[in-house]
Amino acid sequence: MLNHATTHSLDRCATFDQTLKTDETYRLYLRDLVYLIKERHAELKSKLNKDDFKAGEEFGYYAILELIENQSSSFMIEPEDFGFNDFEKNE
Repeated sequence: MLNHATTHSLDRCATFDQTLKTDETYRLYLRDLVYLIKERHAELKSKLNKDDFKAGEEFGYYAILELIENQSSSFMIEPEDFGFNDFEKNE
C-alpha cells in the first residue's frame, strides 16, 4: 500500500517526466520549423529571374530568420540547440 509521501513523490516524478517530454517536444518542433524556414529561404534565394513577388517572399523569409536569431539571443538560447547554427546573414 502506498502512503501519502510515496504518492506525492510519484506525482512529482510524473510531472517532472512530463515536463522533460514537453521541453523536448518544443525543442524538436522549433528545430524542425527553423529547418523548414531555412530550406524555403534557400530555395527562393537560389532561383534565377525572380519576379517582384518571389523577391519579396525571399526577403520575408530572411526577416523571419533574423527575428528568430535575435529572439534566441534575448532568451539566452543557443542557436545550435535548435539547428540554427548554419544560418548565414546577407551582409
